[in-house]
Amino acid sequence: MTPERLLRIAAAYHGLMGAVLLLLAQDFFTFLKLEPPRHWLFYMLAASTPAAAGFACDAARRRPDLRPGLLFGLIAGNLVAAVVIIGVVTWTQMPTVLYGSGIAAGLWAWMFWNVYSPEPTDEEPAPS
Repeated sequence: MTPERLLRIAAAYHGLMGAVLLLLAQDFFTFLKLEPPRHWLFYMLAASTPAAAGFACDAARRRPDLRPGLLFGLIAGNLVAAVVIIGVVTWTQMPTVLYGSGIAAGLWAWMFWNVYSPEPTDEEPAPS
């Protein structure tokens, strides 16, 4: 798969996740059978993070000169998101369905690493 196609898919995925969390916040908490937060500022900041990642993926797809920096930020952000989500879900005994988003963040970091640092193939000469 080409890097541009992977980044297009990543932009759509992260944008959709951000839109769902921002636009359907009450339904999200109802589905998880959780009390909505008293103060929505932290939730809205956390929910806007996937939307910002979607914009970063789209920018990395359109601007190859900015791609290494944006991908490094996306890798770091997804690794932090994976650790935080899995840690919070485990610590607070939230519904186990939320482990899926933590695992997905880790998988996205791994997939971005393949775009950020592609391994040379037999067809390409290795840098000397």
